[in-house]
Amino acid sequence: MTGLRFLAASAIVLHHLRGSFGFPYIDWPLGNAVSFFFVLSGFILAHVYGQIEDSAGLQRFWRARFARIWPLHAVTFAFAWAVLDPGFPAAPWVANAFLVQSWIPIQEFYFSYNAVSWSISTEVFLYLAFPLLLFRLSRTWHWKLALAFLLVLIMAMLARGVNDASPDAISRAPALSPSALSPMSSNSRSA
Repeated sequence: MTGLRFLAASAIVLHHLRGSFGFPYIDWPLGNAVSFFFVLSGFILAHVYGQIEDSAGLQRFWRARFARIWPLHAVTFAFAWAVLDPGFPAAPWVANAFLVQSWIPIQEFYFSYNAVSWSISTEVFLYLAFPLLLFRLSRTWHWKLALAFLLVLIMAMLARGVNDASPDAISRAPALSPSALSPMSSNSRSA
């Protein structure tokens, strides 16, 4: 799994370097490596932690996650604050300090100070949700899986601007329709 993490991290670096420093601009979806990285991290955490059944286990989990991400974030945030502070109001500062800036869908928040820390902020949300998903998983996985699938569909429809909740809304949403996956779809043809 470490090899897969290395490949995902390399894809993210290439995504940010393409078109700069002599790297050619290649229109590959390298940014998807962030999602892959999140999923892979979830598998690793599930393997390491297995079950979190009591408050002591929950505290150990959150303490370990905090110790892993917040100190480095604090250093990079302090540096960015020292360099960029005059341009930002207080609210993004507070959101960054508590690592919740990516939870606020306003660019002045999620890209404030150290813009790439949006991914760390997203990790914090996932770390908060993870124990809830893991709790009594062997008995509750059916409804948790169904709920997760439903939430993904709702978020995808919202992201694509689909407001109609009728049963055929999914087929009208270009990102979700089976025809969107076809190389001959209107979404993949150039105008």
